[in-house]
Amino acid sequence: MGTLLLALVLPAAAAYVPPPPVQWTWPAGPAYFHVEMGLYTPLGYRYYAAENADAIVGQVQVKADVACQAKPEGKGHHVTCTFSWLEITGAAQRDYEQAELGGIFAEWSRDIGGTTITFSQTADGRMRAFDMTGLPARETARIGSMQEQQRILLQRALCLFDLQLPTDGADWVRGWTVKQTGQVLQLQTVTGTSGAAEVKHKRGDDQFGLVSIVSEGRATLSAGSAVDSEGARLVDVQLQGLTQFDPADGFLVWRDVTLDGRYTSGSHLTGSDVSFFQAGAIQRIPAPGSRGSAPISVGAMRAPKVKVAAPDVGPLVPFVDLGMQPLFVKGMPDAAKPYDLPLTAVGARVAVGADGRVTGVTVTRGYAVLVKSTENALSEAQFPARSAPYAVDVEVEWRPEEAP
Repeated sequence: MGTLLLALVLPAAAAYVPPPPVQWTWPAGPAYFHVEMGLYTPLGYRYYAAENADAIVGQVQVKADVACQAKPEGKGHHVTCTFSWLEITGAAQRDYEQAELGGIFAEWSRDIGGTTITFSQTADGRMRAFDMTGLPARETARIGSMQEQQRILLQRALCLFDLQLPTDGADWVRGWTVKQTGQVLQLQTVTGTSGAAEVKHKRGDDQFGLVSIVSEGRATLSAGSAVDSEGARLVDVQLQGLTQFDPADGFLVWRDVTLDGRYTSGSHLTGSDVSFFQAGAIQRIPAPGSRGSAPISVGAMRAPKVKVAAPDVGPLVPFVDLGMQPLFVKGMPDAAKPYDLPLTAVGARVAVGADGRVTGVTVTRGYAVLVKSTENALSEAQFPARSAPYAVDVEVEWRPEEAP
């Protein structure tokens, strides 16, 4: 009886709630990112050069490597980003304007590439006060308007740094909802964006030792002024995205977002209801890459590699002396596909009998996930027969299906 009364008096034990797996944490030194953003606007958007030239554009793409440095500001951070390189390209709606557009975006790439981007980020990851400094003086109203267009375009490319994370570990279990439009859900307009949004985030399946967040939601948006070229038309926007943080340092590794904007039934013009389509991604990289180049995937960056000493298995014959063509395999093995590996070479030392049949394979360097498949492929290979057993160091090139 005493045990029963004690059980009735004691409160029920609270369910264990794990702590948040990550929070926004900027490193002390610069962080490097590769940025890509594509924006499709079927009704067109007019872009201007500083003087004379202009063109109506249906598609624009921004690619860049940026170095970002964060300093504490209140409970959040003040972030400053500069470009290692930046390229803006696009497709004009009218073919005869394509050459002119090339000149406009060459000018934009040159001028914007020398600017500095600043923004504030709250402790939970909301972006505030996005700005661009370092452009030439606004000598005319045209130049001022053009520079505002440039700022808006860069905001669309870098808005993915705006991601609100919960501080309550329970939200990471049940998911969380953000109802502000924020920086991601903005229209390409100089008059601002108004509207309502509901974006749901939840913990996804972790990959490569990274914490994953899956996002989806929608918003109903309109330009902030009726005098804007978009007028008062309403745009229904669907959002999907994936974010990955490294729990080792609490910092962003990858984020992608796609936005599909459609005019509502009472708003769109005759024809297509598509207002815009945007796809963008940012990826943390160890250092800036060469101009115009994309880094290898996050999976490839984090895929384990092997490097071992080659065994002494016989007299070594140079591969070039065998008269064989370079060795390659088209298509990655199933185990490697989640890593999205680039074209890559795996080194191995092969022991060969006098009859040319392989008697042993030791992979000495390359991605660990390719070791077994490389061993299997080389074990089935036929090498030239010689007067005695020998060894040879080979490279097997693994080519993704889309590689030439």
